[in-house]
Amino acid sequence: MKVEIDPGRNIEVLHITDTHLAPETAPSVPPKSLADAAAMLNGSTTDETFERILESVSDVGFDLVLHTGDLLENADEAAYEKALDQLARLERPLLVSPGNHDDPEMLGAKLQQNGIERRCIDAGNWRIVVLDSNLGDQGGLLGEAELLTLGGLAKEWDGHVLVGLHHPPLSTCADPDCTLADADAFLDVVNSAGNVRAVASGHLHSASEAERTGVKYLLGPSTCLQLVHEHPLPEHNRTPTKGGLRRIQLLPTGEVHSTLHWI
Repeated sequence: MKVEIDPGRNIEVLHITDTHLAPETAPSVPPKSLADAAAMLNGSTTDETFERILESVSDVGFDLVLHTGDLLENADEAAYEKALDQLARLERPLLVSPGNHDDPEMLGAKLQQNGIERRCIDAGNWRIVVLDSNLGDQGGLLGEAELLTLGGLAKEWDGHVLVGLHHPPLSTCADPDCTLADADAFLDVVNSAGNVRAVASGHLHSASEAERTGVKYLLGPSTCLQLVHEHPLPEHNRTPTKGGLRRIQLLPTGEVHSTLHWI
């Protein structure tokens, strides 16, 4: 998909991740899921905090929306339809990469039914590519096919590339469930492509930024709950946390800047 944007101006991407939207039912106490834990601590459901996020960016200028997974707490066709309707209210091109709580096939079918691009968007002199790191469990793996896809899409593009995926290739958590199993192979593809300038991911429910060999690795905050990675759920947090997103600015020169947007 191509979006007509002047290649001489900055492109702003809203990076949303780990919304964990759940059916509108009363959360379990004690919590049985991350969505339950978020509702218990923050006093509002994940759907309610997501609505607040959408409202908070209604007057913010941006060009594209990148969601890096865990759109839902539990995959469900009706819930996917509702979530995509909510994102459609932003009235901007959308890319979604599946997270470990998502069903890639079900999500992909819903994206196709709604006319939403499933792989990449070209805007100005930037190409934004999403990858599927879903293993059906907590940990992530891209595999040879996804790595070959990234290599091909990057090398055939003359401009700059931003990659979005759920599991972070540079993780701030040592737990194997918190990272990408084939991170080294991914980093090799990124380095060999030569034009990947940034990688945006989620999964950890925390925000951080790192740079490696000239590429920025941007970890986005969850819209619903930030996690401390010292204890298993539900002992991650004992106090409420803010929800947020990351605003990524893609410059024509290939530079990448970003700011955090909290509610």
